Amino acid sequence: MSAARLAVLRTAVRAEAGEWTTHDVQRLYRACGIDAPFRATARRDLAREGLLALDDSNSDRRVFRACGRARTGGAA
Repeated sequence: MSAARLAVLRTAVRAEAGEWTTHDVQRLYRACGIDAPFRATARRDLAREGLLALDDSNSDRRVFRACGRARTGGAA
């Protein structure tokens, strides 16, 4: 069950690079008929796949970006 969910996320991230939020992932899962009702599930999947990295440059919004383009807060 989680393998299918992660495969859907992996395919979507490769097809549509850019920002991904837990809300985006939940919407994707619902559109694909996958039951994953919790934000924590979406957040864990985003971090687990290794395709995305947390961009915490904006403390008001948590987004994940494709690896290699992620930014973290801190000195540049």
